[in-house]
Amino acid sequence: MRFSDILKQCFFNMWRRKVRTILAVLGVFIGVFSILATVSIGLAITYTLDNSIENIDGIRVIKVFGFENGNKGDGRMAMRGRGQNGEKMDDNLIMRIKQIPGVGEVTPAFTLSGAVQIKSKKTYSSLDAVDLKILPYMGLKVTPEEIAAAEKNGVFLKGSFITQQILGKQIEFDEKGHPTQPKLTPEEEEMYAHEMLVHSFDYSKIDNGRGNRRSRDSEAESDTPKLVFPETKFKIQKIFPKYDYDQTGYVSIKAGLQAFQEFARKNPANANKVKEFAYEYSEYKKNHSYTNLMVGVDKVDQVKLVLTKLKDMGLSVFNPINMFDEMRKVFMWVQLVLGGLGGISLLVATIGITNTTIMTIYERTKEIGIMKVIGANLKDIRNLFLFESGMIGFTGGFFGSVVALILSNLANFIMRDSGLFNFASATDETVQVVSYIPAWLVIAALVISTSVGLIAGYFPSRRAMKMSALESLRSE
Repeated sequence: MRFSDILKQCFFNMWRRKVRTILAVLGVFIGVFSILATVSIGLAITYTLDNSIENIDGIRVIKVFGFENGNKGDGRMAMRGRGQNGEKMDDNLIMRIKQIPGVGEVTPAFTLSGAVQIKSKKTYSSLDAVDLKILPYMGLKVTPEEIAAAEKNGVFLKGSFITQQILGKQIEFDEKGHPTQPKLTPEEEEMYAHEMLVHSFDYSKIDNGRGNRRSRDSEAESDTPKLVFPETKFKIQKIFPKYDYDQTGYVSIKAGLQAFQEFARKNPANANKVKEFAYEYSEYKKNHSYTNLMVGVDKVDQVKLVLTKLKDMGLSVFNPINMFDEMRKVFMWVQLVLGGLGGISLLVATIGITNTTIMTIYERTKEIGIMKVIGANLKDIRNLFLFESGMIGFTGGFFGSVVALILSNLANFIMRDSGLFNFASATDETVQVVSYIPAWLVIAALVISTSVGLIAGYFPSRRAMKMSALESLRSE
């Protein structure tokens, strides 16, 4: 028999027993749909995760906190920034890190505490003194001209939450950091343009490096002279949009060190207290080493490689991409469990196809005998039944995939249209879906469903091939 003849006979026999065929196809349909529906949820989470990585601010910045092996023999941590063999996080280490492929910028980081103040109104902000060229690696849009202008005493702020705390209303900013909506009053315009300053070193709000909070009142109660807290002022250079609840500010290393130096100069008789309050600066001044570094990586796909290189150097590092890897592992197991549940339905469908094929053979025993008598090839007889079972599997898989795709797109459309995604989106560019069915998953579903049909029909078709022609003709 020609292939076309086998195919025509296959469709004819399936159509002749429509109800039985539909029920068998329905079993495969439910199995394939269940697998696609459940697995697509896990894939949607992973897909959203992968897309959000590119849009996470700071994903290309690796924070270095010191050497992992920096422990003393008694179990206490060695001096911050030092390794077991005396290695220091100094300028030499920075030069070595810059030689790692993919590294674009490396900067020390000093932490200050500050307050944004407009006239008599004030709110607190954390300040990082860094090489401002690291800002683009954080996803912050700054120009070389803006960086140059901020080197002396400028500060870059993240988030309109700060202005909301001061002005009493949410202010939106454009990409250049200028207020847009709502429209500012002339007084607010003047305040924003001329009198919005950041005062550093309000030490009543920061940690002393040993887990204890210090206050000016506690200093007054001590036997030592009261610390003098100079107010070093930084002019607002730019407020970045979208960071509504972030109160971080960035100043240049030069400006930050000047603030530290002014604090030390104002307290010559309190060297130990100065060291507690300004530990990072004290470590730098005494040992020419740093307690924190920031490493800017050129591309997101190079972050893992740079992380590995830094760990090989014995450094303690952090980057959000590590958390994403752990989340991927969890979601992978979720996908396996959900896919397994759908696979149970497909297993039941396999049993149904086997039962359908066996019943078909019993009903067509005499037909099989006649085919053998007139000289039909045994392989043709086997292929005839094998094609029928395979077609049942393919048809069920096809319709299961189509319905799953339709419902997947519908669910994503409804969720987007309802605005339920808005609360979770860190940036406007993040792609979020509740169900994701890639092309490879549809192809895999069709291959699996067809294979299930062929496997289910294999042994019944061999039974038909081995039946005796005489016994078949005697059958009623």
